[in-house]
Amino acid sequence: MLVEGNGLLEVMNIPGIKGTATYSNHIMEVEKYLGIEAGRRSILNEIKYIMTMHGITVDIRHIGLLSEVMTSKGSIFELLKRG
Repeated sequence: MLVEGNGLLEVMNIPGIKGTATYSNHIMEVEKYLGIEAGRRSILNEIKYIMTMHGITVDIRHIGLLSEVMTSKGSIFELLKRG
């Protein structure tokens, strides 16, 4: 079952849920609760997923470089700031 959105910490704490196998597409929440490396991996996974869904082929090294740059300061650099 795939559920998108907020509430990663709450989901991970539900009895019977394997927290180490839980995934969230909310990158900022992943970083907040699991750390910057998990946030970096989440960025990489989300970009790869989006590109694949649109039929776009990008070398994984380029996506990796982008995710590294976005997390190089120890927190996630947001390319687009919301109003």
